[in-house]
Amino acid sequence: MVNEQSTSVAYERAETRQHWNGVWDDRSPETIDPRTFADRSGPTHRHFVSRLDDVEGEDVLELGSGPGHLAVYLAQKGARVTAIDVSPEAVETARKNALHNDVAADVTVRQGNALDIGRLSGPFDRVTGRFVLHHVEPFEDLVDALDAVLAPDGRGVFLENSARSDLLMWCRRHLAGRFGIPKYGDEDEHPLSPREVKALRRSFDVQVHVPELVFFKLMIPYVLGPTRSPDVLANGLRTLDDVLHRWVPALRRYSYRQVIEIAAT
Repeated sequence: MVNEQSTSVAYERAETRQHWNGVWDDRSPETIDPRTFADRSGPTHRHFVSRLDDVEGEDVLELGSGPGHLAVYLAQKGARVTAIDVSPEAVETARKNALHNDVAADVTVRQGNALDIGRLSGPFDRVTGRFVLHHVEPFEDLVDALDAVLAPDGRGVFLENSARSDLLMWCRRHLAGRFGIPKYGDEDEHPLSPREVKALRRSFDVQVHVPELVFFKLMIPYVLGPTRSPDVLANGLRTLDDVLHRWVPALRRYSYRQVIEIAAT
Protein backbone atom coordinates (compact mmCIF):
# COMPACT_ATOMS: atom_id res chain seq x y z
CA MET A 1 0.00 0.00 0.00
CA VAL A 2 2.93 2.40 0.32
CA ASN A 3 4.41 3.95 -2.77
CA GLU A 4 6.59 1.18 -4.17
CA GLN A 5 7.30 3.23 -7.32
CA SER A 6 7.91 0.18 -9.45
CA THR A 7 6.95 -0.38 -13.05
CA SER A 8 5.11 -3.38 -14.39
CA VAL A 9 6.82 -5.03 -17.30
CA ALA A 10 3.72 -6.76 -18.61
CA TYR A 11 1.06 -4.09 -18.85
CA GLU A 12 -0.89 -3.71 -22.06
CA ARG A 13 -3.37 -0.98 -21.10
CA ALA A 14 -2.33 2.41 -22.47
CA GLU A 15 -3.53 4.15 -19.29
CA THR A 16 -1.28 2.04 -17.10
CA ARG A 17 1.74 2.45 -19.34
CA GLN A 18 1.11 6.20 -19.38
CA HIS A 19 0.96 6.23 -15.57
CA TRP A 20 4.44 4.74 -15.23
CA ASN A 21 5.85 6.84 -18.04
CA GLY A 22 4.78 9.84 -15.98
CA VAL A 23 6.44 8.46 -12.85
CA TRP A 24 9.84 8.12 -14.51
CA ASP A 25 9.69 10.97 -17.03
CA ASP A 26 12.40 13.64 -17.04
CA ARG A 27 14.41 12.43 -14.04
CA SER A 28 17.95 13.64 -13.58
CA PRO A 29 20.73 11.05 -13.14
CA GLU A 30 21.48 10.08 -9.56
CA THR A 31 24.66 8.91 -7.88
CA ILE A 32 24.20 5.45 -6.35
CA ASP A 33 26.45 4.81 -3.36
CA PRO A 34 26.77 1.02 -2.93
CA ARG A 35 27.71 1.47 0.73
CA THR A 36 24.38 3.10 1.60
CA PHE A 37 22.05 1.68 -1.06
CA ALA A 38 20.82 -1.15 1.17
CA ASP A 39 20.20 1.03 4.22
CA ARG A 40 17.77 3.60 2.90
CA SER A 41 14.49 1.70 3.02
CA GLY A 42 14.34 -0.37 6.19
CA PRO A 43 14.92 -3.98 7.27
CA THR A 44 13.06 -5.69 4.43
CA HIS A 45 15.01 -3.83 1.75
CA ARG A 46 18.27 -4.49 3.59
CA HIS A 47 17.50 -8.21 3.70
CA PHE A 48 16.58 -8.20 0.02
CA VAL A 49 19.87 -6.55 -0.95
CA SER A 50 21.83 -8.92 1.32
CA ARG A 51 20.52 -11.86 -0.71
CA LEU A 52 22.11 -10.26 -3.80
CA ASP A 53 25.42 -9.34 -2.27
CA ASP A 54 27.50 -12.10 -3.89
CA VAL A 55 26.84 -11.43 -7.58
CA GLU A 56 30.40 -10.73 -8.74
CA GLY A 57 30.96 -12.32 -12.14
CA GLU A 58 27.32 -13.37 -12.50
CA ASP A 59 24.77 -12.63 -15.22
CA VAL A 60 21.78 -10.97 -13.56
CA LEU A 61 18.37 -10.14 -15.02
CA GLU A 62 16.30 -7.40 -13.38
CA LEU A 63 12.58 -7.21 -14.13
CA GLY A 64 10.77 -3.88 -13.89
CA SER A 65 13.98 -1.93 -13.46
CA GLY A 66 12.42 1.53 -13.22
CA PRO A 67 15.16 4.18 -13.04
CA GLY A 68 17.89 1.54 -12.80
CA HIS A 69 19.07 2.06 -9.23
CA LEU A 70 19.23 -1.67 -8.47
CA ALA A 71 20.83 -2.45 -11.84
CA VAL A 72 23.54 0.12 -11.14
CA TYR A 73 24.13 -1.28 -7.65
CA LEU A 74 24.44 -4.85 -8.96
CA ALA A 75 26.92 -3.72 -11.62
CA GLN A 76 28.92 -1.92 -8.92
CA LYS A 77 29.05 -5.27 -7.09
CA GLY A 78 30.58 -6.90 -10.17
CA ALA A 79 27.57 -8.34 -12.02
CA ARG A 80 26.76 -8.18 -15.70
CA VAL A 81 23.20 -6.84 -15.65
CA THR A 82 20.38 -7.02 -18.15
CA ALA A 83 17.49 -4.78 -17.06
CA ILE A 84 14.05 -4.72 -18.64
CA ASP A 85 11.09 -2.38 -18.24
CA VAL A 86 7.94 -1.67 -20.21
CA SER A 87 8.25 2.12 -19.84
CA PRO A 88 10.41 3.95 -22.42
CA GLU A 89 11.00 6.74 -19.91
CA ALA A 90 12.21 4.25 -17.29
CA VAL A 91 14.55 2.64 -19.82
CA GLU A 92 16.05 5.99 -20.78
CA THR A 93 16.45 7.02 -17.13
CA ALA A 94 18.12 3.69 -16.28
CA ARG A 95 20.60 4.14 -19.13
CA LYS A 96 21.43 7.64 -17.93
CA ASN A 97 21.97 6.39 -14.38
CA ALA A 98 24.25 3.59 -15.58
CA LEU A 99 26.32 6.09 -17.55
CA HIS A 100 26.36 8.60 -14.70
CA ASN A 101 27.66 5.92 -12.30
CA ASP A 102 30.32 4.61 -14.73
CA VAL A 103 28.80 1.12 -15.12
CA ALA A 104 27.26 1.48 -18.58
CA ALA A 105 29.55 -1.23 -19.93
CA ASP A 106 28.00 -3.75 -17.52
CA VAL A 107 24.34 -2.67 -17.71
CA THR A 108 22.16 -3.43 -20.73
CA VAL A 109 18.68 -1.88 -20.49
CA ARG A 110 15.87 -3.02 -22.77
CA GLN A 111 12.27 -2.02 -23.17
CA GLY A 112 10.10 -5.10 -23.05
CA ASN A 113 7.57 -7.39 -21.46
CA ALA A 114 8.39 -9.79 -18.63
CA LEU A 115 6.58 -12.58 -20.42
CA ASP A 116 9.07 -12.29 -23.30
CA ILE A 117 12.27 -12.62 -21.26
CA GLY A 118 12.92 -15.97 -22.93
CA ARG A 119 14.08 -13.97 -25.96
CA LEU A 120 16.96 -12.49 -23.97
CA SER A 121 20.44 -13.95 -24.09
CA GLY A 122 20.19 -16.14 -20.99
CA PRO A 123 20.44 -18.23 -19.00
CA PHE A 124 20.90 -15.97 -15.98
CA ASP A 125 22.52 -16.79 -12.67
CA ARG A 126 20.12 -14.49 -10.84
CA VAL A 127 16.76 -12.95 -11.62
CA THR A 128 15.54 -10.13 -9.43
CA GLY A 129 13.10 -7.26 -9.12
CA ARG A 130 11.43 -4.93 -6.66
CA PHE A 131 7.62 -4.81 -6.49
CA VAL A 132 7.24 -6.28 -9.96
CA LEU A 133 5.95 -9.87 -9.73
CA HIS A 134 2.50 -8.80 -8.60
CA HIS A 135 2.05 -6.68 -11.73
CA VAL A 136 2.44 -9.47 -14.26
CA GLU A 137 -0.48 -11.48 -15.62
CA PRO A 138 -1.09 -14.25 -16.45
CA PHE A 139 1.12 -15.10 -13.48
CA GLU A 140 1.50 -18.76 -14.44
CA ASP A 141 3.06 -17.63 -17.74
CA LEU A 142 5.55 -15.53 -15.81
CA VAL A 143 6.51 -18.59 -13.74
CA ASP A 144 7.19 -20.49 -16.96
CA ALA A 145 9.24 -17.58 -18.31
CA LEU A 146 11.35 -17.43 -15.14
CA ASP A 147 11.92 -21.18 -15.31
CA ALA A 148 13.10 -20.84 -18.91
CA VAL A 149 15.74 -18.14 -18.26
CA LEU A 150 17.11 -19.24 -14.89
CA ALA A 151 20.33 -21.25 -14.98
CA PRO A 152 20.16 -24.81 -13.57
CA ASP A 153 21.73 -23.65 -10.30
CA GLY A 154 20.28 -20.14 -10.49
CA ARG A 155 18.26 -18.18 -7.94
CA GLY A 156 15.69 -15.45 -7.99
CA VAL A 157 15.27 -12.81 -5.28
CA PHE A 158 12.30 -10.46 -5.24
CA LEU A 159 11.15 -7.71 -2.91
CA GLU A 160 7.35 -7.86 -2.88
CA ASN A 161 4.18 -6.75 -1.17
CA SER A 162 1.66 -9.29 0.11
CA ALA A 163 -2.09 -9.82 -0.14
CA ARG A 164 -2.24 -12.30 2.74
CA SER A 165 -3.91 -9.90 5.19
CA ASP A 166 -7.65 -9.66 4.48
CA LEU A 167 -7.83 -6.50 6.60
CA LEU A 168 -5.14 -4.70 4.63
CA MET A 169 -6.73 -5.77 1.35
CA TRP A 170 -10.11 -4.45 2.52
CA CYS A 171 -8.49 -1.10 3.35
CA ARG A 172 -6.77 -1.09 -0.02
CA ARG A 173 -10.04 -1.67 -1.88
CA HIS A 174 -12.32 0.62 0.11
CA LEU A 175 -10.18 3.35 1.68
CA ALA A 176 -7.18 4.08 -0.56
CA GLY A 177 -8.05 6.91 -2.90
CA ARG A 178 -10.98 8.06 -0.73
CA PHE A 179 -11.55 10.21 2.34
CA GLY A 180 -8.30 12.06 1.75
CA ILE A 181 -6.27 8.83 1.88
CA PRO A 182 -3.79 8.70 -1.01
CA LYS A 183 -3.72 5.88 -3.54
CA TYR A 184 -0.32 4.87 -4.85
CA GLY A 185 0.38 2.80 -7.92
CA ASP A 186 -1.94 2.18 -10.85
CA GLU A 187 -5.38 0.68 -11.35
CA ASP A 188 -4.24 -2.75 -12.54
CA GLU A 189 -1.86 -3.89 -9.83
CA HIS A 190 -2.73 -6.09 -6.86
CA PRO A 191 -0.37 -7.29 -4.10
CA LEU A 192 1.17 -10.72 -4.53
CA SER A 193 -1.37 -13.33 -3.45
CA PRO A 194 -0.86 -16.68 -1.70
CA ARG A 195 -2.14 -18.30 -4.90
CA GLU A 196 0.72 -16.74 -6.85
CA VAL A 197 3.30 -17.86 -4.29
CA LYS A 198 1.85 -21.36 -4.62
CA ALA A 199 2.28 -21.12 -8.40
CA LEU A 200 5.96 -20.36 -7.87
CA ARG A 201 6.30 -23.43 -5.65
CA ARG A 202 5.18 -25.68 -8.48
CA SER A 203 8.38 -24.88 -10.40
CA PHE A 204 10.88 -23.69 -7.78
CA ASP A 205 12.05 -24.18 -4.25
CA VAL A 206 10.59 -21.09 -2.57
CA GLN A 207 11.53 -19.32 0.66
CA VAL A 208 9.52 -16.42 2.02
CA HIS A 209 11.44 -14.06 4.31
CA VAL A 210 9.71 -11.53 6.57
CA PRO A 211 12.46 -9.49 8.27
CA GLU A 212 9.98 -7.02 9.78
CA LEU A 213 6.25 -6.68 10.34
CA VAL A 214 4.85 -3.95 8.11
CA PHE A 215 1.26 -3.51 9.25
CA PHE A 216 0.39 -0.69 11.63
CA LYS A 217 3.21 1.51 10.32
CA LEU A 218 1.30 1.68 7.01
CA MET A 219 -0.85 4.30 8.73
CA ILE A 220 2.07 6.71 8.56
CA PRO A 221 2.09 7.38 4.78
CA TYR A 222 -1.64 6.76 4.32
CA VAL A 223 -3.54 8.16 7.27
CA LEU A 224 -1.08 10.40 9.07
CA GLY A 225 0.86 11.64 6.07
CA PRO A 226 4.64 11.13 5.78
CA THR A 227 5.53 14.79 6.31
CA ARG A 228 3.09 15.73 9.05
CA SER A 229 3.12 12.64 11.27
CA PRO A 230 3.73 13.44 14.94
CA ASP A 231 7.01 11.76 15.82
CA VAL A 232 5.59 10.16 18.97
CA LEU A 233 2.65 8.57 17.15
CA ALA A 234 4.68 7.46 14.13
CA ASN A 235 7.38 5.96 16.35
CA GLY A 236 4.69 4.25 18.40
CA LEU A 237 3.27 2.54 15.31
CA ARG A 238 6.72 1.37 14.26
CA THR A 239 7.41 0.07 17.76
CA LEU A 240 4.10 -1.80 17.82
CA ASP A 241 5.01 -3.59 14.59
CA ASP A 242 8.49 -4.39 15.91
CA VAL A 243 7.15 -5.82 19.18
CA LEU A 244 4.57 -7.97 17.41
CA HIS A 245 7.17 -9.21 14.93
CA ARG A 246 9.43 -10.30 17.76
CA TRP A 247 6.92 -11.75 20.21
CA VAL A 248 4.04 -12.97 18.05
CA PRO A 249 5.66 -14.90 15.18
CA ALA A 250 2.27 -16.08 13.90
CA LEU A 251 1.52 -12.52 12.78
CA ARG A 252 4.59 -12.20 10.56
CA ARG A 253 2.82 -13.86 7.64
CA TYR A 254 0.46 -10.86 7.49
CA SER A 255 3.21 -8.33 6.88
CA TYR A 256 2.72 -6.18 3.80
CA ARG A 257 6.40 -6.61 2.98
CA GLN A 258 8.22 -9.83 2.11
CA VAL A 259 11.25 -11.15 0.27
CA ILE A 260 10.56 -14.06 -2.09
CA GLU A 261 13.55 -16.26 -2.92
CA ILE A 262 13.31 -18.96 -5.57
CA ALA A 263 15.78 -21.63 -6.61
CA ALA A 264 15.77 -23.83 -9.67
CA THR A 265 14.89 -27.44 -8.87
